[in-house]
Amino acid sequence: MKKILVLLSTYNGAQFLREQIDSLLKQVDVYMHILVRDDGSTDNTKRILFEYKNTYPEKFTIIQGENLGWRHSFFELLCFAKRNMVAYDYYAFCDQDDIWLPTKLKRAVEKIGELTTDIRLYCSNLYYYKDGINFGLIRTNIWMPTPENCLILNYATGCTVLFNRNLLNALVGSMPKMSVNHDMWAYQVAVLLGSVYIDMESYILYRQHQGNQIGAKKRWRTKWTRRLKSFTTLQKRHEREFQARELERCFGEHLSQRSFKAVYKVAHYREKFALRFSLAFDKSYSTGYKCNDLWLKLRVLMGKL
Repeated sequence: MKKILVLLSTYNGAQFLREQIDSLLKQVDVYMHILVRDDGSTDNTKRILFEYKNTYPEKFTIIQGENLGWRHSFFELLCFAKRNMVAYDYYAFCDQDDIWLPTKLKRAVEKIGELTTDIRLYCSNLYYYKDGINFGLIRTNIWMPTPENCLILNYATGCTVLFNRNLLNALVGSMPKMSVNHDMWAYQVAVLLGSVYIDMESYILYRQHQGNQIGAKKRWRTKWTRRLKSFTTLQKRHEREFQARELERCFGEHLSQRSFKAVYKVAHYREKFALRFSLAFDKSYSTGYKCNDLWLKLRVLMGKL
């Protein structure tokens, strides 16, 4: 039976936390321990956590920290897991407000086991869940991950991710200096240095509520209105470019020729117009949807990737 360490970050999540933890405790055919870092909650979150800790002392390790924000909180969990916990076969990111179906971890272990590289990551589709209703799968189309498209599109929503010890070592061994999303960073490192299994099925109810609108479906007109308005706020935002530079700094010497070229093009596209033009019309950098690719081209040409 595989041993899995679940990395759960909490912050003022009392409303849905019990339902999430109960779903974790119902996982089948795996040995699971839950490492929780509370990011300075001011509601009843910490009380709920210690109630579960007292009931299931062998299942929980709790870290109480200052409020760093969810990005830094997850990186703190990665570092703690590497330096202070015994080795586990696999590690899984977990949010505080979803519901995991009982076979979620079992399925992830089975599918990640089909990969043969040293560095491996599994992620899956999600069920859109709101007001107690499952509205079905969020994604209907997923492209094969490549060194190019992983730099502009993240298929690995954190709460679906499972990864092996070698990827944990890589993530902690070379930490980004800028604030990045833990899930996209792990996904990019896995694609560039190893392999990823993307499961089109879902084993998680991905809760949407007032405090979490990520993944919410938007109409075409609403999406483009928001995008065009965002040009003013994008002026000083270059997340993909800066993240590519961090990938180059942290892992450049370990990348294949293709992967290094892909990272370099995004990291330095604003330095030369020829490189910017090449990136904008390189079909390898694709989201899989013509509408989204048009928006991507506009951002590249405007220097706002």
